[in-house]
Amino acid sequence: MFGEEEDYYLKRVGSHLHIRDYRGAIKECQSGFESFSDSERLKQAELRVLSEAGMDREALDIWKNFQKTGTERDLFPLLETLAWGVLEKGDESSHFFVNVARAVSAAYTQDVRAVNILLSQMRSSNAFLRGMAVYFSTQYRDRILIEELKTMLKTEKVWHVKLSVIQALGSIGEKDAAEALQEIVVRSSTTYEEKGVAIQGLVNIYDTINEEEFDRLLKNKRAGLRRLACEIVTHLDLNEKAVQIAGLLDDHCPDVRISALNTLGLIDAEMSEDVTGKIIQMTQDPDPHVSITAAFLCLRVAPEKGKKVLTEWILGPKQQYQCIAASALAVSGESGKKLTKKLIKKVKDPYVRANLALGMISQQVNVQKACQILFQFLDTTQDKIMWDGRGNALFMPLMPSEVRHIAQIPQYPAMVDHLTRLELLNTLAIMQHPKAEDAIRKFLKETIHGVTFAASTMLLQEGQKEIIDILKMLLKEENHTVRMQAALVLALSGGDKEAISVLKECYPKADREMKINILGALGHLGAEEAIPFLIELLDDPFELLRLIAASALIQCVYH
Repeated sequence: MFGEEEDYYLKRVGSHLHIRDYRGAIKECQSGFESFSDSERLKQAELRVLSEAGMDREALDIWKNFQKTGTERDLFPLLETLAWGVLEKGDESSHFFVNVARAVSAAYTQDVRAVNILLSQMRSSNAFLRGMAVYFSTQYRDRILIEELKTMLKTEKVWHVKLSVIQALGSIGEKDAAEALQEIVVRSSTTYEEKGVAIQGLVNIYDTINEEEFDRLLKNKRAGLRRLACEIVTHLDLNEKAVQIAGLLDDHCPDVRISALNTLGLIDAEMSEDVTGKIIQMTQDPDPHVSITAAFLCLRVAPEKGKKVLTEWILGPKQQYQCIAASALAVSGESGKKLTKKLIKKVKDPYVRANLALGMISQQVNVQKACQILFQFLDTTQDKIMWDGRGNALFMPLMPSEVRHIAQIPQYPAMVDHLTRLELLNTLAIMQHPKAEDAIRKFLKETIHGVTFAASTMLLQEGQKEIIDILKMLLKEENHTVRMQAALVLALSGGDKEAISVLKECYPKADREMKINILGALGHLGAEEAIPFLIELLDDPFELLRLIAASALIQCVYH
């Protein structure tokens, strides 16, 4: 009878919650406590009611009592409810960091609240928030979100957000978006980057192609669709289409000629003497990107000609084409090994040398010398740098940055620069260069905190052990900034839980922006060990930090 009466109050509380009658639900809890003052179930129900009613500080008081009677893991569902209660108070917030926190938290759940939050952020007036919500929406593939992506494809005006939308629809493989993506490909006003991403998205949509459809693309008057035909052949590895693709080597559009050359190289097709002769002839193409791509392919079909043309470009007068040709040689594998070793002694430009050094590392030629060249490049180059794939996505040369400021993304050029430098530092660490630790220490000491937070999530794509070992050593560094930055990078990369104690130690003395970064890093790490610290911060007097802490807490619970 006792359990049945207790269930009676719990059901009534649930009924009021269902219609969002929070005042009635609280009254039912109070009525239940008159008969069952020690009921754990009613206390849990009260915590849920208070959290959903926006009375999160009162709910936190109840949580503190639960900690005395049960383990945190047993009470994780309640902890999640409490954190969402804090976070949902920011539902109407105009504060940038609050909305970022809500979007990130949503990404770690499979909750209906997450879909609604992402949908809301996709309709935000802030372009950065729209872009981030678009990125996270691909993890859900919810029909509501996909329909919103299709709407945004037609209405979005901000370039970098539209690029994210195109990429998202392509990665999802949304076949209903194929026609709209094709329109982007053929539109004359579409940027080079948009066309490239749209073509890649369309390629992902195709799991097969019939002869009629392929012929339509191959002979289409729109250059973008002819490029698409090449990409589909590469994607589906259709070696039997090599002869038809070779017909595009005479195309009037340079981008189509490049795509045809790329496809013939990537599908490893056997080439007739006529095709080989045409490729050799194309090394003299008036478009430098076509010439370099043809020379790259010649390394396979006419090695001496390919080496001669690439050497001419690398020793030429214009840095842009020097770097592209050096990058092409860098990815040429065994066929370009001797030439790379020879040219590194002749070139003086630091960017060209850095691109050739990357080639030496991938080809395993004089690796330590190549690493020393990269170290000197990072140590002496003060200008911002970037990877540039605008000429041909097969080659991504290291170049002086031409990235422009984007109003919606704070310090965007610096972010791109730091991402590029992090990748080069990662290479030094993987190769166990003796000065890798010094280079990383210098980077962590001089870099901007906010940029590190944004950029470091992309660190450690491979060779994790080497750089993690260095970062662990830097956790003991005397310099406070280096120690804190090392902990941030470790946490943001998901690399190690040793960073938690350093981040907790640094938190009280940090400024507000740094505190936000630390909480973001703890959430990204998602370690259960951080939960008690984050729970304490739910009582912080500053509402913004409470909301960010709640976001981090949700991520830790879901990990």
